[in-house]
Formats: sequence, structure tokens, C-alpha cells
Amino acid sequence: MRGSVFAVLSCATVLLAGCTTTVTGTPEPASPPSGEAQAVAGEPCELLTPEEAAALDYEDEGAFTAGDPGQLLPSFCTWSPLYDDVGRDSLDVYFSVDIPLTDYMAGVAPEWEKEIGGLTWARYPSTVGGESLCSLVTELSPSSFVLIMSSDFADESQACEQAEEVAPFVSSHLPGGAPATIEPREPSPLESVDPCSLLTAEQAEELGRRGDGDFLEAQDSLPARCEWIAADGDRRNSTLVTVAPDRPLPEFPLDTEPKEVEEGDRTWLVYPASIPGLCQADLPVTDHSYVAITVVEGDVEEDELCAMVEDTIPFVTENLPES
Repeated sequence: MRGSVFAVLSCATVLLAGCTTTVTGTPEPASPPSGEAQAVAGEPCELLTPEEAAALDYEDEGAFTAGDPGQLLPSFCTWSPLYDDVGRDSLDVYFSVDIPLTDYMAGVAPEWEKEIGGLTWARYPSTVGGESLCSLVTELSPSSFVLIMSSDFADESQACEQAEEVAPFVSSHLPGGAPATIEPREPSPLESVDPCSLLTAEQAEELGRRGDGDFLEAQDSLPARCEWIAADGDRRNSTLVTVAPDRPLPEFPLDTEPKEVEEGDRTWLVYPASIPGLCQADLPVTDHSYVAITVVEGDVEEDELCAMVEDTIPFVTENLPES
């Protein structure tokens, strides 16, 4: 990245180590080898490029917060998740140049350590957040360290997943770190699919809907979709088909266990939504694309409502492009 080599470290530490790490995303040039374009000392927002952050599903620019050495608080940068509904929490990266790690951790020993991106990273226990919070640290000198903090309060066993995913790219901007490369994402066959093409007029009528669907433009985090209203014209009852060619599948509602429905070589996930009178089926197509079917009916039981979704699945599946 931009900036100079971390000043307090010896030039010898800039030797590359380990193999290249890759992450899927929009094709971009590889991060320059360590020693050629490293982070400015103590500048945590320089530890991920905008391209790397976006490929890791974070906003491309982080928010800087100044540190307070007197309070043993290093400067840090916070990256917000790119999508609000996929279960990814914010990411904090701390960069200390004047606080010894032993002081910051109050002498507590790490739980485990491993090599990531050519550097040794260690997980330290957290007094706040317990096992749901992960502090992953690499020590750069007796008075400097970088800490990546991630969390998962829904599944504490996954608390370090984001930190470990980010660590190779942070390492690549530190002395001694190995280069990391952003690889192209798997292309989605949904790129040019019109959601209104996923039910024919005859199929919609067979499902009790009017034959012509209404195309609805994408809005904020809501992808483009097509709506077929009830045959009697009651707009409170409808079937919607959503096509998301460039974003991950949202998380299921809390306490919901989806039902798997096989159709051909596809596996749909059917579940009642948290809103009464609504049932949905999701089909992940790639890591960053999906199709969804939503049926809205105000006067039917949940089982019947989800059965209507299942009746729609064969038609939509038939009309999808091959994966």
C-alpha cells in the first residue's frame, strides 16, 4: 500500500515469507510485495486497500480513530460490512507503535498461534465479549503490534473467521509479510437474467396469479425482482421472484431451520419469514449470487403458504440458466 516501511524495524524484516494467499473478488492487481509498499507506521487504515476491503465484503474505506497511549489504546480503523444482512460484523484493526503488547494484554498469554501470510498471529482472550470476540495479534517489535478484532455473537466458534480471512492481507502490508492476491470471483450465470423471465404467463396462471409480472427495480440492499399479483387482482396476495447476481445470500431469520427442497440438481431452502403471511425459498447460485421466491398470502396457514412456494420452485428452476 501507500506509505513507508515501519521505521522502528530492521530492513532485514522485509524479506518475503510463505506462499501467496488469495481471496475471491473483483480482479485487481496483486498487493505489492512487502517492503515495496507497506503501511505508514501507526496508520491502521493503510493495512487494507479499498480493493482488498471490498473483496472481503467490507466497505472500501475504513473509519480512523486516534489512539491514546496513556490509556493503552492504539489507533485503530473500523471497516463496516458491505452487506447488512449476511451476518458479517464490523472489523477493527489496531496498529500500535508505542505500547508494548505485554502491557496491552496485561501479561495474559495467547490461547493459540499460527502463521498467516508469513507472520505469526496469536489469539488472545478477551475480557469483554468472551469467546464471541476474537483478538488476533502479531507482534512487530517490543513496543509495537497489530491487532485484528472480529466477532460472531451468533456462533462464537466462528468469532475468528473474519480476522483470519483478513490477516493475510494485513500481513502483506507489514514488514516480513507475504504478498496476497485478489482473485476474480466466480462469474454468476444470473448476470443477465430478468426476474420476470423466471415464470411464464401460463405458469403464473397455473399458480393462481395473473400472467404478466411487474418488474421492480433494485433498491438499496433489495435486488431487482418481479411480482405476479393474485388472479383476482388483490395486490395483498402475490408471488415475487428476486434475482441477485452480485451479492451473497442473506442470513435466515433467527431460530429458523430451512427445509431443503431438491429440484433437478438444485437445492432450494424454504422457510417461513419472520413476517406473518410470508414464506420464502432461496437458491444460492454462487457465493455472491442467488434467486429467491417469496409468496405473500394473508389468509392461509403457514404450511399451506410454504406449499405454494414449493409449487413455484419447479417452474423457476426450469427457467433458470444452467449453472
